[in-house]
Amino acid sequence: MKRVCLFLLILCLMAIIPSNTSADNLNKYRHPGQKGIIFAWNGSWDIGNGTFEGGIGYKHWLSNSWAVKSYLAYKKEDIPDVNNYDPVRAKQESFSILVGAEDHFRSRSRLSFFLGGSVQFKTSSLKYRVAFPHGMFAEIDSHKHIWGVQFSLGTEYFINKRISLLGQYQIDLSSTEEWVRNRLDSVSYNLGTSTSLLMLTIYF
Repeated sequence: MKRVCLFLLILCLMAIIPSNTSADNLNKYRHPGQKGIIFAWNGSWDIGNGTFEGGIGYKHWLSNSWAVKSYLAYKKEDIPDVNNYDPVRAKQESFSILVGAEDHFRSRSRLSFFLGGSVQFKTSSLKYRVAFPHGMFAEIDSHKHIWGVQFSLGTEYFINKRISLLGQYQIDLSSTEEWVRNRLDSVSYNLGTSTSLLMLTIYF
């Protein structure tokens, strides 16, 4: 819910920023062949608690309205201890790759709304050690392989012709395989909504 509120706040702020940019002048921001490097971040980076989520990617404009993009993302999280005889020590990491496209609406401002679609593959690992009485413990190593499709509504705001900020709200459809100790444990299908990482694009 916090991410949704943050996304809506950014959207409102972008919408009220004045701009004298005409539709013709936007060609210098969005034109065929324009390329950019994407830096993605979810807004959290707590080294002390071992939490980070971000990524890097590439964006290419095919026309004044169509763009394709791809990026790699990494997430690391140290899960807080919980009471189970003795504390549980756990660490979760994930890598994902996404390839997608955006269809931008015609606009006379620096703020550009778009509809998007993408496919994603994600692999994550969860390692934890559970302690029991009398010095006994169990070490668990589980992995998940996730294939997903996203449909999104987003905005891209051009600060200038070289820099833009992008955020989007998306519907996720995914299939998840969970492996425990190198054996397939379960397969699940999920449908949900989420906000993407905040993306800063530097064009060249």
